[in-house]
Amino acid sequence: MRAYAAARLSDRPSVQEGSALTDRLDDALAAKIVQSLRSRRHHFMVRRRGTLHAVDMFLSHSNAAQAQADALALRIVELQGEPGFTPSMLNREGDDSFESYYVVDMAREDLEAARKINRIFHEILLSIGPNDPATRRLILGILNKDKVRSKELSALMASLGRVS
Repeated sequence: MRAYAAARLSDRPSVQEGSALTDRLDDALAAKIVQSLRSRRHHFMVRRRGTLHAVDMFLSHSNAAQAQADALALRIVELQGEPGFTPSMLNREGDDSFESYYVVDMAREDLEAARKINRIFHEILLSIGPNDPATRRLILGILNKDKVRSKELSALMASLGRVS
């Protein structure tokens, strides 16, 4: 969690609850929670197939996504908003599938979801510009870690003989 240190007071813009920024951060929070749950499911599903390198990778991805969700929730609170953390919030991400059976399909599912989440983050970056350095640092840090995870998922797919 230290990678996403709390913003200094001078970095906090005046934002009201329900603002466009806190709404978009809440969307990102929902996406990260769903990502964490998906990767956690994949971790357990892969365990029974004996693909040990994928077991550890999916668990690591789940833990990282949860840490990022926590950091987003903290930022929403710092901006005087309230993070969703409700089932209805998670339903916004309801078009995501958790139905993959094969390891390569699980990796592809995670990769596609990561691309979707990255689009949300890029939209937030475009909307805030240089006006909110704390949120910008948080999102850029998440995007950098997500890039590493995407490379790991691509490498897993390649090792299993299929690349998207």
